[in-house]
Amino acid sequence: MFMATVPAETAPARYIATAMGFVMGMGEAVGGVGGPALAGLAADAFGRDVIMWTLAALCLAAAALAFALRETAPAVVARRAAAASAVAAE
Repeated sequence: MFMATVPAETAPARYIATAMGFVMGMGEAVGGVGGPALAGLAADAFGRDVIMWTLAALCLAAAALAFALRETAPAVVARRAAAASAVAAE
């Protein structure tokens, strides 16, 4: 979601491809280079189990942050506004 939807809905139309490429490139560079290095350091210092617990905690944190995202898709926002006005009119 963060690699396509968020950049596509938040960047100006002229820069959507650039924003998506930047997010994907940084994810590959940071995750591909930094991830194994940090995991190795953590495994050396605390044991291999800490890597799985850390990844589980990061997954839970990402899920919690996903609930904080605000909907920006125009069709979804319009549909919700129409439903809310229909409920208010009843």
